[in-house]
Amino acid sequence: MKRLLSKAVWIFIGDGGAKLFGFLATVYLARTLGVEQFGQLAFALSVLGISAWFTDMGINTVATRSVAADKKDNNRFPSDFLWLKVTLTFLTVILSSIILWFIFIDQPTIRALCLLFLISLIPQAFQIEWFYRGVQKFEWVTLGRWIQGLVYVTGLILIVTADDLLIVPVIYAISIFAGAFAMIVVYGNLQEIFKFPGIKRWGDIFRSGAKVGIGSFLAQSVILFPYIILAVIFSDRIVGLYGAAFKIILVVMLADRVFTTLLLPNLSVMWVKKTETIAKSLETLSKWILTAGCAASVILWFNSEFIIITLFGTEYSEAARMLALLSLFIPATFLNSVFMYGLISSGDDNRFLSATLYGGILSLVIMTFGALSENITVFVISVVISEITITLFAYVKFNSLLPVKFLKPVFILTSCFAVSIILAGYIPLPAAIKTIITLLIFGLLLIVTRGIKSEDYTWLKRQFTS
Repeated sequence: MKRLLSKAVWIFIGDGGAKLFGFLATVYLARTLGVEQFGQLAFALSVLGISAWFTDMGINTVATRSVAADKKDNNRFPSDFLWLKVTLTFLTVILSSIILWFIFIDQPTIRALCLLFLISLIPQAFQIEWFYRGVQKFEWVTLGRWIQGLVYVTGLILIVTADDLLIVPVIYAISIFAGAFAMIVVYGNLQEIFKFPGIKRWGDIFRSGAKVGIGSFLAQSVILFPYIILAVIFSDRIVGLYGAAFKIILVVMLADRVFTTLLLPNLSVMWVKKTETIAKSLETLSKWILTAGCAASVILWFNSEFIIITLFGTEYSEAARMLALLSLFIPATFLNSVFMYGLISSGDDNRFLSATLYGGILSLVIMTFGALSENITVFVISVVISEITITLFAYVKFNSLLPVKFLKPVFILTSCFAVSIILAGYIPLPAAIKTIITLLIFGLLLIVTRGIKSEDYTWLKRQFTS
Protein backbone atom coordinates (compact mmCIF):
# COMPACT_ATOMS: atom_id res chain seq x y z
CA MET A 1 0.00 0.00 0.00
CA LYS A 2 2.31 2.68 -1.31
CA ARG A 3 2.03 6.27 -0.13
CA LEU A 4 -0.73 5.17 2.25
CA LEU A 5 -0.43 8.20 4.52
CA SER A 6 -0.57 10.65 1.60
CA LYS A 7 -3.63 8.96 0.16
CA ALA A 8 -5.31 8.78 3.55
CA VAL A 9 -4.77 12.50 4.04
CA TRP A 10 -6.38 13.31 0.70
CA ILE A 11 -9.32 11.04 1.44
CA PHE A 12 -9.71 12.57 4.88
CA ILE A 13 -9.60 16.09 3.48
CA GLY A 14 -12.06 15.17 0.73
CA ASP A 15 -14.52 13.02 2.63
CA GLY A 16 -13.81 14.90 5.83
CA GLY A 17 -14.62 18.16 4.08
CA ALA A 18 -17.81 16.67 2.70
CA LYS A 19 -18.77 15.34 6.12
CA LEU A 20 -17.88 18.68 7.72
CA PHE A 21 -20.01 20.67 5.29
CA GLY A 22 -22.80 18.12 5.57
CA PHE A 23 -22.59 18.25 9.33
CA LEU A 24 -22.64 22.06 9.43
CA ALA A 25 -25.64 21.98 7.11
CA THR A 26 -27.37 19.46 9.37
CA VAL A 27 -26.78 21.53 12.51
CA TYR A 28 -27.96 24.71 10.78
CA LEU A 29 -31.09 23.04 9.39
CA ALA A 30 -31.88 21.29 12.67
CA ARG A 31 -31.73 24.55 14.60
CA THR A 32 -33.48 26.61 11.92
CA LEU A 33 -36.30 24.25 10.93
CA GLY A 34 -37.08 22.70 14.33
CA VAL A 35 -37.46 19.04 15.25
CA GLU A 36 -40.58 18.20 13.20
CA GLN A 37 -39.51 19.86 9.93
CA PHE A 38 -36.03 18.44 10.37
CA GLY A 39 -37.67 15.02 10.75
CA GLN A 40 -39.49 15.54 7.45
CA LEU A 41 -36.20 16.49 5.82
CA ALA A 42 -34.45 13.40 7.20
CA PHE A 43 -37.28 11.21 5.90
CA ALA A 44 -37.09 12.76 2.41
CA LEU A 45 -33.31 12.23 2.32
CA SER A 46 -33.84 8.60 3.23
CA VAL A 47 -36.28 8.24 0.31
CA LEU A 48 -33.66 9.90 -1.90
CA GLY A 49 -31.06 7.39 -0.72
CA ILE A 50 -33.31 4.49 -1.67
CA SER A 51 -34.03 6.00 -5.09
CA ALA A 52 -30.32 6.68 -5.63
CA TRP A 53 -29.61 2.96 -5.31
CA PHE A 54 -31.63 2.28 -8.48
CA THR A 55 -29.52 4.81 -10.37
CA ASP A 56 -26.32 3.03 -9.39
CA MET A 57 -27.03 -0.70 -9.07
CA GLY A 58 -23.42 -1.28 -8.03
CA ILE A 59 -22.00 0.32 -11.18
CA ASN A 60 -19.79 2.74 -9.22
CA THR A 61 -18.18 -0.10 -7.30
CA VAL A 62 -17.66 -2.27 -10.39
CA ALA A 63 -16.18 0.69 -12.26
CA THR A 64 -13.78 1.49 -9.40
CA ARG A 65 -12.74 -2.15 -9.14
CA SER A 66 -12.18 -2.41 -12.89
CA VAL A 67 -10.13 0.79 -13.07
CA ALA A 68 -8.11 -0.15 -9.97
CA ALA A 69 -7.21 -3.58 -11.33
CA ASP A 70 -6.01 -1.89 -14.54
CA LYS A 71 -8.01 -4.07 -16.85
CA LYS A 72 -10.52 -3.43 -19.63
CA ASP A 73 -13.09 -6.12 -18.96
CA ASN A 74 -14.62 -6.93 -22.35
CA ASN A 75 -13.14 -3.66 -23.63
CA ARG A 76 -15.18 -1.54 -21.24
CA PHE A 77 -14.46 2.18 -21.24
CA PRO A 78 -15.35 5.04 -18.86
CA SER A 79 -18.15 6.19 -21.17
CA ASP A 80 -19.82 2.77 -20.83
CA PHE A 81 -20.18 3.22 -17.07
CA LEU A 82 -21.15 6.89 -17.24
CA TRP A 83 -23.96 6.62 -19.79
CA LEU A 84 -25.39 3.48 -18.24
CA LYS A 85 -25.69 5.40 -14.97
CA VAL A 86 -27.29 8.37 -16.75
CA THR A 87 -29.84 6.10 -18.45
CA LEU A 88 -30.74 4.36 -15.18
CA THR A 89 -31.04 7.75 -13.47
CA PHE A 90 -33.61 9.16 -15.89
CA LEU A 91 -35.67 5.98 -15.69
CA THR A 92 -35.50 6.07 -11.89
CA VAL A 93 -36.48 9.74 -11.65
CA ILE A 94 -39.53 9.19 -13.88
CA LEU A 95 -40.75 6.05 -12.10
CA SER A 96 -39.98 7.36 -8.60
CA SER A 97 -41.85 10.59 -9.30
CA ILE A 98 -44.96 8.67 -10.34
CA ILE A 99 -44.81 6.37 -7.30
CA LEU A 100 -44.16 9.18 -4.79
CA TRP A 101 -46.94 11.32 -6.28
CA PHE A 102 -49.55 8.71 -5.43
CA ILE A 103 -48.06 7.41 -2.16
CA PHE A 104 -47.98 10.87 -0.55
CA ILE A 105 -51.06 12.33 -2.21
CA ASP A 106 -52.46 13.21 1.25
CA GLN A 107 -49.12 14.65 2.46
CA PRO A 108 -48.34 17.53 0.08
CA THR A 109 -45.28 18.79 1.97
CA ILE A 110 -43.60 15.39 2.10
CA ARG A 111 -44.50 14.74 -1.52
CA ALA A 112 -43.07 18.06 -2.72
CA LEU A 113 -39.94 17.57 -0.64
CA CYS A 114 -39.29 14.07 -2.00
CA LEU A 115 -39.98 15.07 -5.61
CA LEU A 116 -37.64 18.05 -5.41
CA PHE A 117 -34.86 15.92 -3.94
CA LEU A 118 -35.16 13.58 -6.94
CA ILE A 119 -33.80 16.40 -9.11
CA SER A 120 -30.38 15.96 -7.49
CA LEU A 121 -30.11 12.45 -8.95
CA ILE A 122 -29.56 13.90 -12.43
CA PRO A 123 -26.30 15.81 -11.74
CA GLN A 124 -25.28 12.97 -9.42
CA ALA A 125 -25.30 10.61 -12.43
CA PHE A 126 -22.48 12.65 -13.97
CA GLN A 127 -20.20 12.34 -10.93
CA ILE A 128 -17.06 10.38 -11.86
CA GLU A 129 -15.66 9.77 -8.40
CA TRP A 130 -15.50 6.08 -9.30
CA PHE A 131 -12.77 6.80 -11.85
CA TYR A 132 -10.58 8.89 -9.53
CA ARG A 133 -10.99 6.38 -6.71
CA GLY A 134 -9.97 3.58 -9.04
CA VAL A 135 -6.74 5.32 -10.10
CA GLN A 136 -6.35 6.60 -6.51
CA LYS A 137 -6.17 10.27 -7.49
CA PHE A 138 -8.11 11.33 -4.44
CA GLU A 139 -7.15 15.00 -4.75
CA TRP A 140 -9.71 15.46 -7.54
CA VAL A 141 -12.41 13.80 -5.46
CA THR A 142 -11.47 16.26 -2.74
CA LEU A 143 -11.88 19.18 -5.14
CA GLY A 144 -15.34 18.06 -6.20
CA ARG A 145 -16.52 17.39 -2.68
CA TRP A 146 -15.29 20.71 -1.32
CA ILE A 147 -16.95 22.67 -4.12
CA GLN A 148 -20.18 20.75 -3.52
CA GLY A 149 -20.01 21.33 0.23
CA LEU A 150 -19.22 25.03 -0.03
CA VAL A 151 -22.07 25.66 -2.44
CA TYR A 152 -24.52 23.73 -0.25
CA VAL A 153 -23.65 25.29 3.10
CA THR A 154 -23.33 28.80 1.67
CA GLY A 155 -26.68 28.49 -0.09
CA LEU A 156 -28.41 27.27 3.06
CA ILE A 157 -27.02 30.04 5.25
CA LEU A 158 -27.82 32.79 2.75
CA ILE A 159 -31.29 31.61 1.74
CA VAL A 160 -32.95 29.10 4.09
CA THR A 161 -35.06 30.21 7.06
CA ALA A 162 -37.70 28.38 9.10
CA ASP A 163 -40.22 28.94 6.27
CA ASP A 164 -38.01 27.68 3.43
CA LEU A 165 -38.09 23.90 3.82
CA LEU A 166 -38.72 23.28 0.10
CA ILE A 167 -35.72 25.42 -0.92
CA VAL A 168 -33.31 22.91 0.69
CA PRO A 169 -33.51 20.20 -2.03
CA VAL A 170 -33.03 22.82 -4.76
CA ILE A 171 -29.82 24.08 -3.17
CA TYR A 172 -28.74 20.47 -2.66
CA ALA A 173 -29.18 19.70 -6.38
CA ILE A 174 -27.24 22.81 -7.41
CA SER A 175 -24.35 21.86 -5.09
CA ILE A 176 -24.11 18.35 -6.57
CA PHE A 177 -24.06 19.81 -10.08
CA ALA A 178 -21.18 22.12 -9.10
CA GLY A 179 -19.11 19.26 -7.65
CA ALA A 180 -19.78 16.93 -10.59
CA PHE A 181 -18.92 19.65 -13.12
CA ALA A 182 -15.58 20.31 -11.41
CA MET A 183 -14.54 16.64 -11.53
CA ILE A 184 -15.48 16.34 -15.20
CA VAL A 185 -13.50 19.46 -16.11
CA VAL A 186 -10.27 18.17 -14.53
CA TYR A 187 -10.70 14.76 -16.17
CA GLY A 188 -9.07 16.23 -19.23
CA ASN A 189 -10.09 13.82 -21.98
CA LEU A 190 -13.75 14.77 -22.33
CA GLN A 191 -14.03 12.97 -25.63
CA GLU A 192 -13.23 9.67 -23.89
CA ILE A 193 -15.73 10.12 -21.08
CA PHE A 194 -18.58 11.44 -23.25
CA LYS A 195 -18.14 9.37 -26.39
CA PHE A 196 -20.95 7.07 -27.52
CA PRO A 197 -20.95 4.03 -25.20
CA GLY A 198 -20.79 0.39 -26.10
CA ILE A 199 -24.44 -0.35 -25.36
CA LYS A 200 -23.90 -4.05 -26.04
CA ARG A 201 -21.52 -4.10 -23.06
CA TRP A 202 -24.14 -2.67 -20.69
CA GLY A 203 -25.62 -6.10 -20.07
CA ASP A 204 -22.36 -7.47 -18.67
CA ILE A 205 -21.78 -4.36 -16.57
CA PHE A 206 -25.33 -4.38 -15.24
CA ARG A 207 -25.23 -8.08 -14.33
CA SER A 208 -21.93 -7.65 -12.52
CA GLY A 209 -23.02 -4.47 -10.81
CA ALA A 210 -26.48 -5.69 -9.82
CA LYS A 211 -25.10 -8.27 -7.40
CA VAL A 212 -22.87 -5.68 -5.74
CA GLY A 213 -25.64 -3.07 -5.91
CA ILE A 214 -28.32 -5.22 -4.30
CA GLY A 215 -25.83 -6.32 -1.67
CA SER A 216 -24.73 -2.75 -0.92
CA PHE A 217 -28.34 -1.63 -0.69
CA LEU A 218 -29.21 -4.35 1.81
CA ALA A 219 -25.98 -3.71 3.73
CA GLN A 220 -27.09 -0.09 4.14
CA SER A 221 -30.56 -1.04 5.33
CA VAL A 222 -29.61 0.00 8.87
CA ILE A 223 -28.79 3.47 7.54
CA LEU A 224 -31.64 4.07 5.09
CA PHE A 225 -34.69 2.30 6.51
CA PRO A 226 -34.85 3.42 10.16
CA TYR A 227 -36.19 6.82 9.02
CA ILE A 228 -38.91 5.15 6.96
CA ILE A 229 -39.85 2.79 9.79
CA LEU A 230 -39.85 5.59 12.38
CA ALA A 231 -42.06 7.81 10.19
CA VAL A 232 -44.63 5.02 9.84
CA ILE A 233 -44.65 3.84 13.47
CA PHE A 234 -43.73 6.99 15.39
CA SER A 235 -43.78 10.67 14.29
CA ASP A 236 -41.83 13.39 12.45
CA ARG A 237 -40.53 14.58 15.81
CA ILE A 238 -39.00 11.19 16.64
CA VAL A 239 -37.52 11.01 13.14
CA GLY A 240 -35.92 14.41 13.75
CA LEU A 241 -34.43 13.33 17.08
CA TYR A 242 -33.10 10.12 15.61
CA GLY A 243 -31.73 12.01 12.60
CA ALA A 244 -29.74 14.33 14.86
CA ALA A 245 -28.26 11.41 16.83
CA PHE A 246 -27.41 9.33 13.77
CA LYS A 247 -25.77 12.29 12.04
CA ILE A 248 -23.11 12.20 14.76
CA ILE A 249 -22.55 8.52 14.01
CA LEU A 250 -22.14 9.29 10.30
CA VAL A 251 -19.51 11.92 11.10
CA VAL A 252 -17.53 9.44 13.19
CA MET A 253 -17.83 6.95 10.35
CA LEU A 254 -15.56 9.25 8.33
CA ALA A 255 -12.68 7.14 9.62
CA ASP A 256 -14.40 4.09 8.17
CA ARG A 257 -14.86 5.94 4.89
CA VAL A 258 -11.13 6.72 4.67
CA PHE A 259 -10.32 3.11 5.39
CA THR A 260 -12.75 1.58 2.90
CA THR A 261 -11.80 4.01 0.13
CA LEU A 262 -8.19 2.88 0.46
CA LEU A 263 -9.10 -0.75 1.00
CA LEU A 264 -11.11 -1.43 -2.17
CA PRO A 265 -8.54 -0.48 -4.86
CA ASN A 266 -5.59 -1.88 -2.92
CA LEU A 267 -7.31 -5.19 -2.19
CA SER A 268 -8.39 -5.41 -5.84
CA VAL A 269 -4.73 -5.22 -6.85
CA MET A 270 -3.74 -7.77 -4.18
CA TRP A 271 -6.37 -10.25 -5.39
CA VAL A 272 -5.25 -9.86 -9.01
CA LYS A 273 -1.63 -10.44 -8.05
CA LYS A 274 -2.74 -13.20 -5.65
CA THR A 275 -0.65 -11.73 -2.85
CA GLU A 276 -0.10 -14.37 -0.16
CA THR A 277 -0.06 -11.84 2.65
CA ILE A 278 -3.66 -10.72 2.13
CA ALA A 279 -5.09 -12.90 4.92
CA LYS A 280 -2.53 -11.76 7.50
CA SER A 281 -2.95 -8.13 6.47
CA LEU A 282 -6.71 -8.31 6.91
CA GLU A 283 -6.38 -10.03 10.29
CA THR A 284 -4.14 -7.25 11.61
CA LEU A 285 -6.21 -4.54 9.97
CA SER A 286 -9.36 -5.87 11.63
CA LYS A 287 -7.76 -5.47 15.05
CA TRP A 288 -6.87 -1.84 14.46
CA ILE A 289 -10.15 -0.88 12.86
CA LEU A 290 -12.11 -2.50 15.71
CA THR A 291 -9.90 -0.80 18.30
CA ALA A 292 -10.57 2.57 16.66
CA GLY A 293 -14.30 1.85 16.60
CA CYS A 294 -14.36 0.94 20.29
CA ALA A 295 -12.44 4.10 21.22
CA ALA A 296 -14.91 6.26 19.27
CA SER A 297 -17.80 4.46 20.96
CA VAL A 298 -16.36 5.21 24.41
CA ILE A 299 -16.21 8.93 23.63
CA LEU A 300 -19.81 9.07 22.45
CA TRP A 301 -21.12 6.81 25.22
CA PHE A 302 -20.08 9.15 28.03
CA ASN A 303 -20.46 12.50 26.24
CA SER A 304 -23.67 12.05 24.27
CA GLU A 305 -25.71 14.59 26.24
CA PHE A 306 -23.02 17.27 26.00
CA ILE A 307 -22.56 16.67 22.26
CA ILE A 308 -26.27 16.76 21.40
CA ILE A 309 -27.16 19.83 23.44
CA THR A 310 -24.06 21.76 22.37
CA LEU A 311 -24.63 21.12 18.68
CA PHE A 312 -28.40 20.95 18.29
CA GLY A 313 -29.76 22.71 21.36
CA THR A 314 -31.94 21.65 24.29
CA GLU A 315 -34.86 20.97 21.93
CA TYR A 316 -32.99 17.82 20.88
CA SER A 317 -31.94 16.69 24.38
CA GLU A 318 -33.96 13.46 24.09
CA ALA A 319 -31.61 12.41 21.27
CA ALA A 320 -28.74 12.05 23.76
CA ARG A 321 -29.85 8.61 24.92
CA MET A 322 -30.25 7.54 21.30
CA LEU A 323 -26.71 8.67 20.54
CA ALA A 324 -25.28 6.76 23.51
CA LEU A 325 -26.92 3.54 22.35
CA LEU A 326 -26.05 4.15 18.70
CA SER A 327 -22.38 4.53 19.66
CA LEU A 328 -22.30 0.73 19.91
CA PHE A 329 -23.07 0.74 16.18
CA ILE A 330 -19.59 2.08 15.37
CA PRO A 331 -17.34 -0.91 16.24
CA ALA A 332 -19.69 -3.24 14.35
CA THR A 333 -19.84 -1.12 11.20
CA PHE A 334 -16.06 -0.59 11.20
CA LEU A 335 -15.45 -4.34 11.35
CA ASN A 336 -18.20 -4.98 8.82
CA SER A 337 -16.27 -2.93 6.26
CA VAL A 338 -13.30 -5.32 6.43
CA PHE A 339 -15.45 -8.26 5.40
CA MET A 340 -17.70 -6.46 2.93
CA TYR A 341 -14.92 -4.76 1.00
CA GLY A 342 -12.84 -7.91 1.20
CA LEU A 343 -15.64 -9.72 -0.67
CA ILE A 344 -16.19 -6.89 -3.16
CA SER A 345 -12.50 -6.54 -4.01
CA SER A 346 -12.15 -10.30 -4.58
CA GLY A 347 -14.73 -10.13 -7.36
CA ASP A 348 -16.79 -12.89 -5.69
CA ASP A 349 -20.06 -11.01 -6.03
CA ASN A 350 -22.16 -14.11 -5.31
CA ARG A 351 -20.78 -14.42 -1.77
CA PHE A 352 -21.20 -10.69 -1.23
CA LEU A 353 -24.81 -10.81 -2.39
CA SER A 354 -25.54 -13.87 -0.27
CA ALA A 355 -24.10 -12.26 2.88
CA THR A 356 -26.01 -9.01 2.45
CA LEU A 357 -29.20 -10.70 1.31
CA TYR A 358 -29.55 -12.84 4.42
CA GLY A 359 -28.08 -10.24 6.76
CA GLY A 360 -30.04 -7.34 5.28
CA ILE A 361 -33.42 -9.07 5.26
CA LEU A 362 -32.97 -10.34 8.82
CA SER A 363 -31.92 -6.84 9.89
CA LEU A 364 -35.07 -5.33 8.41
CA VAL A 365 -37.14 -7.89 10.33
CA ILE A 366 -35.29 -7.07 13.57
CA MET A 367 -35.78 -3.31 13.13
CA THR A 368 -39.44 -3.73 12.23
CA PHE A 369 -40.13 -5.73 15.39
CA GLY A 370 -38.13 -3.18 17.36
CA ALA A 371 -40.34 -0.39 16.03
CA LEU A 372 -43.56 -2.33 16.65
CA SER A 373 -42.70 -2.28 20.36
CA GLU A 374 -43.46 1.48 20.10
CA ASN A 375 -40.51 2.03 22.43
CA ILE A 376 -37.81 4.21 20.85
CA THR A 377 -35.08 2.75 23.09
CA VAL A 378 -35.95 -0.77 21.96
CA PHE A 379 -35.89 0.38 18.34
CA VAL A 380 -32.46 2.02 18.62
CA ILE A 381 -31.10 -1.17 20.22
CA SER A 382 -32.58 -3.13 17.30
CA VAL A 383 -30.61 -0.94 14.87
CA VAL A 384 -27.36 -1.83 16.64
CA ILE A 385 -28.28 -5.53 16.69
CA SER A 386 -29.10 -5.31 12.98
CA GLU A 387 -25.62 -3.99 12.12
CA ILE A 388 -24.01 -6.75 14.19
CA THR A 389 -26.19 -9.27 12.33
CA ILE A 390 -25.02 -8.06 8.92
CA THR A 391 -21.41 -8.15 10.14
CA LEU A 392 -21.75 -11.78 11.24
CA PHE A 393 -23.14 -12.86 7.86
CA ALA A 394 -20.36 -10.98 6.07
CA TYR A 395 -17.74 -12.69 8.23
CA VAL A 396 -19.13 -16.17 7.53
CA LYS A 397 -19.10 -15.63 3.77
CA PHE A 398 -15.66 -14.03 3.74
CA ASN A 399 -14.21 -16.79 5.87
CA SER A 400 -15.53 -19.36 3.38
CA LEU A 401 -13.60 -17.53 0.66
CA LEU A 402 -10.41 -16.86 2.62
CA PRO A 403 -9.99 -18.49 6.05
CA VAL A 404 -8.85 -15.83 8.52
CA LYS A 405 -8.34 -15.76 12.28
CA PHE A 406 -10.84 -13.11 13.29
CA LEU A 407 -12.93 -14.59 16.09
CA LYS A 408 -10.37 -14.72 18.90
CA PRO A 409 -9.04 -11.13 18.52
CA VAL A 410 -12.57 -9.80 18.07
CA PHE A 411 -13.71 -11.56 21.26
CA ILE A 412 -10.72 -10.19 23.21
CA LEU A 413 -11.15 -6.64 21.94
CA THR A 414 -14.90 -6.46 22.53
CA SER A 415 -14.51 -7.98 26.00
CA CYS A 416 -11.88 -5.39 26.91
CA PHE A 417 -14.19 -2.67 25.58
CA ALA A 418 -17.18 -3.87 27.62
CA VAL A 419 -15.19 -4.33 30.83
CA SER A 420 -13.59 -0.87 30.56
CA ILE A 421 -16.98 0.85 30.14
CA ILE A 422 -18.52 -1.09 33.03
CA LEU A 423 -15.62 -0.33 35.37
CA ALA A 424 -15.53 3.38 34.54
CA GLY A 425 -19.32 3.63 34.70
CA TYR A 426 -19.27 3.20 38.47
CA ILE A 427 -16.84 6.09 38.98
CA PRO A 428 -18.73 9.24 40.09
CA LEU A 429 -16.75 11.69 37.94
CA PRO A 430 -17.54 14.13 35.09
CA ALA A 431 -18.10 12.58 31.68
CA ALA A 432 -14.84 13.90 30.18
CA ILE A 433 -12.75 12.36 32.97
CA LYS A 434 -14.70 9.10 32.74
CA THR A 435 -13.88 9.01 29.03
CA ILE A 436 -10.16 9.38 29.63
CA ILE A 437 -10.15 6.75 32.40
CA THR A 438 -12.13 4.31 30.23
CA LEU A 439 -9.73 4.72 27.31
CA LEU A 440 -6.76 4.15 29.63
CA ILE A 441 -8.36 1.01 31.07
CA PHE A 442 -9.20 -0.18 27.56
CA GLY A 443 -5.61 0.33 26.39
CA LEU A 444 -4.19 -1.40 29.47
CA LEU A 445 -6.49 -4.39 29.02
CA LEU A 446 -5.43 -4.70 25.37
CA ILE A 447 -1.79 -4.89 26.45
CA VAL A 448 -2.42 -7.35 29.27
CA THR A 449 -4.61 -9.66 27.18
CA ARG A 450 -2.35 -9.26 24.12
CA GLY A 451 -5.34 -8.11 22.12
CA ILE A 452 -2.85 -5.89 20.31
CA LYS A 453 0.63 -7.39 19.96
CA SER A 454 4.02 -5.89 19.14
CA GLU A 455 3.86 -7.25 15.60
CA ASP A 456 0.57 -5.39 15.12
CA TYR A 457 2.31 -2.11 15.97
CA THR A 458 5.08 -3.01 13.55
CA TRP A 459 2.59 -3.74 10.79
CA LEU A 460 0.78 -0.44 11.33
CA LYS A 461 4.02 1.53 11.29
CA ARG A 462 5.09 -0.20 8.10
CA GLN A 463 1.86 0.77 6.32
CA PHE A 464 2.37 4.44 7.06
CA THR A 465 6.05 4.54 6.20
CA SER A 466 6.14 2.32 3.09
